[in-house]
Amino acid sequence: MRARVEPEGDFIRRALAVIDKHLADTAPALQNDGTPWPYADDAYCVAHNAEFDLGFLRARCWAHRIRVPRWLPKPGARAPREYGDTMLLFAGYGGRIGLDKLCRALGVPSPKADGTTGSDVLDLWASGEHGKLASYNTADVTACAACWWIMQGLEAAA
Repeated sequence: MRARVEPEGDFIRRALAVIDKHLADTAPALQNDGTPWPYADDAYCVAHNAEFDLGFLRARCWAHRIRVPRWLPKPGARAPREYGDTMLLFAGYGGRIGLDKLCRALGVPSPKADGTTGSDVLDLWASGEHGKLASYNTADVTACAACWWIMQGLEAAA
């Protein structure tokens, strides 16, 4: 969690170091058929509306003169070849569906079930409600992952 006094660039460096360590410490990812991903050094990012999230992170790296990590798709990268996007996969190019609606469509518990939404994130952070913010973010990532696995045919709905 970023403290209010921590400069954004320092936080990004710290967060990227945690991600890099996690990637180095974990077993190789699995492909759709369940076999290990053959490129151990390459991560395959998955997000809901990934173009926004990945582009934002890349832009903030540039703004703070932080080397963009290898695992972050390059500008112009396309889903699904270079990254996964649950919104695009479900709604198609040009289509949109919120993660909450996608979760309901696939039978996955929604991260918005307690009433917290993405529009609450800044207020939660600013008011010091870091536990609630961490719970929301964890639920959001968990829901996105569950949707991805279902759409890949690797896991039944919850």
